[in-house]
Amino acid sequence: SARYRTNHQDQDSEHKYSGGSNLYNYIRQWLKTPYKYGGMSKSGVDCSGFTNRIMKDVYNISIPRTAENQYNHGRRVSDGRRRAGDLVFFRNVRGSGIDHVGVYLGGNNFAHASTRAGVIISDLGEEYYSKRYVGSCRYVK
Repeated sequence: SARYRTNHQDQDSEHKYSGGSNLYNYIRQWLKTPYKYGGMSKSGVDCSGFTNRIMKDVYNISIPRTAENQYNHGRRVSDGRRRAGDLVFFRNVRGSGIDHVGVYLGGNNFAHASTRAGVIISDLGEEYYSKRYVGSCRYVK
């Protein structure tokens, strides 16, 4: 019956990516956490604090604390090879510096700590993000 049908591509990418479902469960627990500059907890978190916690808590990987350093130290991944758990980076409007980061979830969606709404899921195709998108990096093997 249809309810037992699986999407093999999703299944494979989740299987290869240890903790695929762990990532989604983890993020679900953080949704609507308020934004707090310098924060790294559920009482308040900033974008790079959120990705730092995801890497540590879901994948047991230590990464740098700031978005710019996370970008500079990660392994670059082309958009076509991006997968759940990769980090996606954005520049600010005025300059070229990296000032925002989120974690890719698949289906063009990413989770991030936004200054206006706290931890949310957004679409990379939204003009606001697509204009500022710089690239993706991978830390998970």
